[in-house]
Amino acid sequence: MHVDARFEWFADENAANVLWGGVGATGGDVYAMTASVGWEPHPNLLIRPELKYDTYHGGGHLFAAGTNGLARRD
Repeated sequence: MHVDARFEWFADENAANVLWGGVGATGGDVYAMTASVGWEPHPNLLIRPELKYDTYHGGGHLFAAGTNGLARRD
């Protein structure tokens, strides 16, 4: 069994690399944090559940509910 974690950062301030316009975003930074646990019960079988959290800092909304995709209650 092993535990893994990673952090990713994607910067696109001018919206040059991603088609932000289709979702209403105008460019910015996307951050992602991921944690997983890997378990190999058999040599040909790997079970790896994963938790992931994404957030966006920039103009407009990249995710449907806001900056992090989590629904907000008003």
